[in-house]
Amino acid sequence: MTDKRELGMGNVPVIMIDADGRENKVVLKPSLHAVRTLSRRYGGLQLVVDKIAKLDFDVIVDVLEAGLQVPNGNPKTRAELEASVYASGLSDQTGGLPTAAVKFVMILVNGGRVPPEDGALEAAQPNPPIAAS
Repeated sequence: MTDKRELGMGNVPVIMIDADGRENKVVLKPSLHAVRTLSRRYGGLQLVVDKIAKLDFDVIVDVLEAGLQVPNGNPKTRAELEASVYASGLSDQTGGLPTAAVKFVMILVNGGRVPPEDGALEAAQPNPPIAAS
């Protein structure tokens, strides 16, 4: 196998806005825990991608939570994350969070590595916009 893992190669940088309106750069980190959590919660990763495409707020928060490795069961942390996702917005003009969430899930599908056809995305901006249809 020629596809060797490098530390951080599957990380997804995301710009989020906190409740005070400040931008914060965070990093979604792929892990076995993240893929298992999302797959078990939604019955498979394809369903996660489908729900992100429908702009399901809770699913996007769940993906970010899994990638940020925020422990479940901490309501203050979950509430702060939800507030930040809301402040960032789900549109491609502000947070671009759905695009980052889909990219992260696809990296999980690929074992924590950027899929080969998306290798050029590594140098791209943190949150490329979703194309409007």
